[in-house]
Amino acid sequence: MIVTKTERLILREFSLQDAEGFYRLNADLEVMRYTGDTSFESEQASAAFIDAYCEYRLHGFGRWSLLDRETGEYIGFCGLRRDPVTQEVDLGFRLLRSVWGKGFASEAACAALKIGVERYNVTDYVANVMRENLASIALIQKLGFTQTEQQDVDSLWLRFVLAY
Repeated sequence: MIVTKTERLILREFSLQDAEGFYRLNADLEVMRYTGDTSFESEQASAAFIDAYCEYRLHGFGRWSLLDRETGEYIGFCGLRRDPVTQEVDLGFRLLRSVWGKGFASEAACAALKIGVERYNVTDYVANVMRENLASIALIQKLGFTQTEQQDVDSLWLRFVLAY
């Protein structure tokens, strides 16, 4: 299901046809470097993750696949995630290294935030970024997020907030 289209992107719900691209994305050690996640063991494991993904059913939103609008190629994901404990809504994104630096993450993140506000009445967001991930920190700040007080100065993560 297509969620929205931007000038250069299609954002849509995860689909099993994304399994190969999702696997490739998560197999790139440089992409995974700042995520805190581990790679999938196989394309089948990626497909199983997608098949079990229940955020849309639970909250109406979640992370969305990003497709290049011109080519239809899978280039990553971006979207929102509601924390089951705190109920905070987190903005997250992960893109293939081949498209880094082209503004796709910014374009997708802007669209995700707009959808959150307009369709789901979400007005408060968080973003957790590894302190060494300078490109993501710059993007989060460009989007208007501000860094919160860091309780644990030795933490690998920085926390940012945004309120509309």
